[in-house]
Amino acid sequence: MTDLRVSVLLVSWNTREQTRRCLASLEAAARPDVSYEVLAVDNGSRDGSAELLETWPGVHLLRNEANLGYARAVNQAYLRAGGEFVLLLSTDVCLRPGALAAMARFLANRPGAAGVVPLFLSSVPPGSLDQHYRHFPTPRTELASFTAFGRLPGFRGPLRRHLMCDDDFSEPRVVDAPVSACLLLRRSTLSPDHILDERLPLYANDTLLARSLAERGHTLWVTPDAVVAHTAGGSTRLLDPSVRSQHQIGSFVRYLQMTEPDTSLRLFRAGMWVDWLARTVTGRRRRLRRRALAAALRGELPPLPDAPLGATTAPRAGAPEPARTARESTLSSAATTPSNGQAGTTAHHADQRAPHPAERSGP
Repeated sequence: MTDLRVSVLLVSWNTREQTRRCLASLEAAARPDVSYEVLAVDNGSRDGSAELLETWPGVHLLRNEANLGYARAVNQAYLRAGGEFVLLLSTDVCLRPGALAAMARFLANRPGAAGVVPLFLSSVPPGSLDQHYRHFPTPRTELASFTAFGRLPGFRGPLRRHLMCDDDFSEPRVVDAPVSACLLLRRSTLSPDHILDERLPLYANDTLLARSLAERGHTLWVTPDAVVAHTAGGSTRLLDPSVRSQHQIGSFVRYLQMTEPDTSLRLFRAGMWVDWLARTVTGRRRRLRRRALAAALRGELPPLPDAPLGATTAPRAGAPEPARTARESTLSSAATTPSNGQAGTTAHHADQRAPHPAERSGP
């Protein structure tokens, strides 16, 4: 089996050194039988990430002047992709040798599979398995994740089952909703004009994609034959915590609005308010102020900052979402044909809700 062609889609936002390590890992990960192209989108980075991508061999770069979010940037790259397989890859992932080739072979040998993820190894503690494999979320599991309800027996067990904490990943298996930090997808199962729903710019977009695939009879898998190292939250850690929390909660509200009956949304909202009031009465730290929480529970998302936390003043939380009209300029590398010997670019996706309990896998 030779010349399985993969389009690597990378979204970058102020993660230059992680991007460098990710790109450097691609060549060995593709051996021995995968050719690939790298399509990178930089969301207005200020740390030199775009300049790194622009000069990296074999990378095709699209530069946005503003932070348009992960979902929009992925879709921009996808429209330029030519591979039969499409890899969503986060900049905070380093692939082990042969990992990309193993994932591509897996899909080639299983025509019924829509996508596959590798084993994710965490840096804390080193070499431990990252819980990036999940069943579809419910109001109960997300209340357990976001609130103190997670300490109660009626919530703790469902959360562990949702995160598949006690499951065995020593053999290939189907997973409902894996995190998209390193997700290889079969292009023929995707829409022709987008991968992710841009109404979910940072969080829950991969879960909605997985649900859409499942509703059409497709499956997503994990294979232990491919291994990557992952430092979750490379870009989203650069967000103001309030902005990050509003996007996490507001995105799940939007997900419920798109997929579940109104009863589920009412239960989730009620649980979030009970937790907020209990924290207020007892003097414990709250994730959000009242107005910000109310906005998130209506599904309202604050604008994404163009600069990371500490670099400049972020937009006011609670303001309307920005219009998607930022001018885009395309910068392509001299190379026009992907090859097995070229390195890629990287990106950071809206780093799907990172494992919490309080914070799981942003821009």
